This record gives sequence, structure tokens and C-alpha cells, in this order.
Amino acid sequence: MLNKIRVLNGNALKIIAAVTMLIDHFGMIFFPQEVIFRIIGRLSFPIFAFMISEGARYTKNKLKYILTVGILGVACQIPMIILFNDFHWNVLVTFTLSLGLIYLLDWFKISLFDKECKTYIKIASLCSFLCGTLGLFLVTKFAAFGYSYGILGCMAAVFASAPSLNKTDAPQWLKRLDIVPVRVLCMAIPLLIYSYVSTPIQYYSIFAIVPLLLYSGERGKLNMKYFFYIFYPAHLVILYGIALLIK
Repeated sequence: MLNKIRVLNGNALKIIAAVTMLIDHFGMIFFPQEVIFRIIGRLSFPIFAFMISEGARYTKNKLKYILTVGILGVACQIPMIILFNDFHWNVLVTFTLSLGLIYLLDWFKISLFDKECKTYIKIASLCSFLCGTLGLFLVTKFAAFGYSYGILGCMAAVFASAPSLNKTDAPQWLKRLDIVPVRVLCMAIPLLIYSYVSTPIQYYSIFAIVPLLLYSGERGKLNMKYFFYIFYPAHLVILYGIALLIK
């Protein structure tokens, strides 16, 4: 029954996220007083965060994945720094930090369920994840390092990845929790906390749960692996370019 309603593949979700992001930024730049654009745009971040966790789940080259997202995030920020003196790092930097924590969490999960793994390795992997999370929180809290959605936004993808046990030797009863609805609901926890401590408009991000629950778990026929990486800087350049021309 549930499989029949899971009609959205990864490509479809990325397109939904891209369109809502475009609407959000269009409203932010050209109609900043019209809240409806920002409301629609709240769907974008949770969908992309979830897809980042899916990318971390299935990638065959973790180093390449995190470097691709990180380098592009820095590259996208350079024009913003030059043109607008904006040092508030973009969402790609947020996702880069998320990937770092996801990989540390994966190390812990793999070592935890590995019967041959030494106890000190298990402890080291857990401490690495906890120290990474604490360090990121302290840097965000007390240093001049701001990035989109902050630590809670960073944890959205991490929480979505938490039930992923496909690469571990976890018992089968526990692996049954490694399903899309559970991963989506886990991600909703930091999103709700962020909405509470941020602005009320962020509560609309919870509606992203609806398309995510329709996710089939399949990538889709088209290879859109680098779609978001190209779309993100391209649409911002076009929108800001138009804004500068008409002023």
C-alpha cells in the first residue's frame, strides 16, 4: 500500500526543492515584503538536506562528495563577499559540515555493530562524532562564523542519516527502522527546534515532510547528480544580475 503512493524519485524531489528555492530567492530580492514567497521557499532546505543525507548514504567516494560540495560552497560565496561584503556562508557550506558529521556518525555505527572491532575504536568513533558536533556548536556560538540555518540546520541532514544502517552489521530488527518515513521524521526534530528558536515562518518547512514521504528511494532515470551544484550559483547570479540591471 505504502509503495503505491511513493511516486517521487530523487530527481523529482530535487526539482521541487529547486523551484521552491527559486521562488524564495525571487521574492527575497524583488518582493521582500511579500511573505508568500518566503513561505513557499521553506520547503526547499529540508528536501535538499534529506537528499544530501541520501547522497552520503549511497556515494562510493566520500572524499570527492564532501570536497565537491565544500569547494563549490566557497566558490559561490566569493562573489557575495566581493559584491555585498556578505560573509554569512551559504547553504552548501552548511551541507559540507553536515557531511563531515554524517561520516563521523557512520564510522561510529559501523564500529558499534562490528563484533570484531576493538572497544577503544568504538569509543574513539563515538568521541569523534560528539567532539565534532560540540566543536561546531562552540565555533558557531562563540566565533564569528555564521552559515545558513546554523547548527540546527546542519543537524537536519545528520538526523536524517542517523537511522541509515545499510553499511553496518546491525541486527535485522533494527535495520527495519532504516526506512524513509523514519529518516524523515528524525530530520523533523532539528527542523522543529530551529523553527521554535528562529522565526515563526520557519514552521512552514515542516510541510516538506509531505513530498519526502512520497519518496520512492529511487534516483530517477536522468543523471542529475550535479544539478543542485549548478543550479544554486546559477540562479543566484541571474537573479542578482537582473536586480542590478533594473536598479
